[in-house]
Amino acid sequence: SRYRGDQIGRWLYRRSATDISQMSDLSSALREKLKRSFHVHGLRIERSLESLDGVTRKLLLAGHDRVLVESVLLPRRHGLALCLSSQAGCSMGCPFCATGLGGLRRNLTAGEIVDQFLLTRSLALASGTDIGSIVYMGMGEPLANLDNVKRSVERLVSDEYCGLGARRITLSTIGLRGRIRNLAGWPWKIGLAISLHAPNDEVRRRLVPPSRSFGLAELMAESMYYQRKTGRRVSYEYVMLESVNDSNDQAKALGDLLAGQLCHVNLIPYNAVAGANYRGSASDTIERFRRTLEATGVAVTIRRPRGRDIAAACGQLAGARVEGSP
Repeated sequence: SRYRGDQIGRWLYRRSATDISQMSDLSSALREKLKRSFHVHGLRIERSLESLDGVTRKLLLAGHDRVLVESVLLPRRHGLALCLSSQAGCSMGCPFCATGLGGLRRNLTAGEIVDQFLLTRSLALASGTDIGSIVYMGMGEPLANLDNVKRSVERLVSDEYCGLGARRITLSTIGLRGRIRNLAGWPWKIGLAISLHAPNDEVRRRLVPPSRSFGLAELMAESMYYQRKTGRRVSYEYVMLESVNDSNDQAKALGDLLAGQLCHVNLIPYNAVAGANYRGSASDTIERFRRTLEATGVAVTIRRPRGRDIAAACGQLAGARVEGSP
């Protein structure tokens, strides 16, 4: 019945139940019947790793078909941020990213995406804190799994489900033709982060292979459409790679590209990835790049890496078992 469905929904989405036996306002007979037919979660925690900072935590999660994905809990001023995955692996093939190097295994369902929030929120609440924001910035390209991502956002923001404010959700993408415009038409004005990594098409085609068929002029047009339609500032992610995209001239070119936009740039120190032939820019190079870009009128932040010691930092998620895991 609808009444029973609402009861179960409250346990799952409001009370963070991890087991049917916890649903105390259901009869014992109904709980036993549900246990025989259903699992509470489509994913289960295989392994949890805590970083040396004592706050950053990486979770290795397994689906019923044994596919592996990773989620990361990160410290923020107000609660924790959850970096969740939209795919098991990724087909975009960015050569500096561990997820891209491993290829795509499959899309995650909307339920599996939401499950990452439910499972990690249970852990957060048990430690006396809560999840304050969500970023679709884990494994996978969210816009390549658009239907499931949209359904997951709907559940995350709905008062009948998780009740998380849309402004507390950010989707990170390299940008696929037409799909940022699609996002702009959603009823929930979530945040948008675009993985840019280069100020011109020549360099970006090497770093982000799908951009060979979707150049910066088109990407900027879609981004500016999103800015106008939603009134929200777009964040541009820019990983700093030595002698690839970190010159003074490239900083100026980036400023020219973004002139007049409602935007912000996050400069990301490169996190080492096995099998990737890239080196991160030196800290003084990143600082010089920041000053040059800022002088063009663009707002800039240098991101502080989190979770490098447990391969939980940006670009390091591989969805692989580590030594000692089951």
